[in-house]
Amino acid sequence: MTGKRFGSAFALVFALGGFGCSAQVDDLGDDNDDFRIINGDPAPSNVAEYAATVGVHVRSGNQVSVEPFCTGTLISSEVIMTAAHCCDESNGGPNANPMEPDEVAVYFGQGPAFVGNNVNGEFFGISEVSIHPSYSKFSLNNDICLFRLEVPNTDTTPIPHLPASLGLSNGDAGTLLDHVGFGYSDLSFSQYGVKLHADVPLAGLGCVVPGCPSPATGGQFSYVQDGNPFFGPCNGDSGGPAFINRGGTTYTAGITSYGDQGCSVYGVSTNVSAYEGFINDFIGTAPPPPPDCSADGVCNGDCAPGDDPDCGGNPPGGCDNDGVCEAGESCDGRNGTTACGDCPGVTNGRPSNRFCFVNGVCEGPGC
Repeated sequence: MTGKRFGSAFALVFALGGFGCSAQVDDLGDDNDDFRIINGDPAPSNVAEYAATVGVHVRSGNQVSVEPFCTGTLISSEVIMTAAHCCDESNGGPNANPMEPDEVAVYFGQGPAFVGNNVNGEFFGISEVSIHPSYSKFSLNNDICLFRLEVPNTDTTPIPHLPASLGLSNGDAGTLLDHVGFGYSDLSFSQYGVKLHADVPLAGLGCVVPGCPSPATGGQFSYVQDGNPFFGPCNGDSGGPAFINRGGTTYTAGITSYGDQGCSVYGVSTNVSAYEGFINDFIGTAPPPPPDCSADGVCNGDCAPGDDPDCGGNPPGGCDNDGVCEAGESCDGRNGTTACGDCPGVTNGRPSNRFCFVNGVCEGPGC
């Protein structure tokens, strides 16, 4: 797997093992397996919100895991939203330890991700990982993490995060939320790795379903999934979205967080609208793209000395005496350039005959 956006020809695989993230908790602090959709329907990628739902895979060098260990959502062209416990590698101790960006890749496709040795979709690399600073690995409060893609995905429509102005309230109890994820589709855990979805009604803000052990908090919402008649997420769907429609627009309203051990009583998701500031700050602080230092015939002055072969091997703005008037050079040093014999010019005499080559371009009436 080479580069930043990975096609099928470059994605090698290894079996997923030894790398998990907790999502089911039957008692606070009791970690179990990941969270996935039970009795879900196929989530075809020709529907925008399902296309924006991604699998989160372990990456090691040029290899990725066969199966995802979590799910996430594309909320801008370069930002993936998932659960904090999917990003936490602390393995004991009170503090979270975010995974390194080169340890994870995200999968865009319907799944399974691999058919034989061929990728059934596309993988993207990650350049940045941010866990919410107040995330608790014990209560799973503030269970939200953001990835930045190494290159934007401009082929998939992002599903924006639900803003606080349209946030969920207890008045939305009974509203159907569309949960999506990769993985187990039955309580016997026999089918895994295909993107599924299921509508489940909101019970209320906080962990309010009978049997739910967490204290009520506006940073979470909960739902009944006892199969009468609704099932919901179960092993492996951690980080996956719960979508809602507000005024004709689909938003990402929830992030699958945890539930009971049997996936047959309740589920809890992070309430996305409570984290608008954290999300907006991350989306708005993308580092500037690196300068283009390729051999494209143009000397880019933002490149470090020697990085752009079009700059003659010298710092942009210097005179390399190679006989070519290029970026940073001029006949007389005008406009912040360096006077250089590589750039011809006539700057005295009759005005109509005067000219000067600047950055390889002739200026003046005598050109």
